[in-house]
Amino acid sequence: MSRLDKYRVIIIDDIGYVKKTNTQTQVLFEFIAHRYESSSLVIMANQPFSEWDSIFPDNIMTVAAID
Repeated sequence: MSRLDKYRVIIIDDIGYVKKTNTQTQVLFEFIAHRYESSSLVIMANQPFSEWDSIFPDNIMTVAAID
């Protein structure tokens, strides 16, 4: 993750397009948390926030990612 710190903004597009495993989702969440503390991150999805439970398997992760 530290290799991506050199970028001021990272954009993730179509976050819910492909179903992810629990491990992949955990890494994605850790990346979101890491960027929250250091730099900008733009996330786009074709689903409304109310359907992000299909992206993150845990409701707490969903709320934290949206926050």
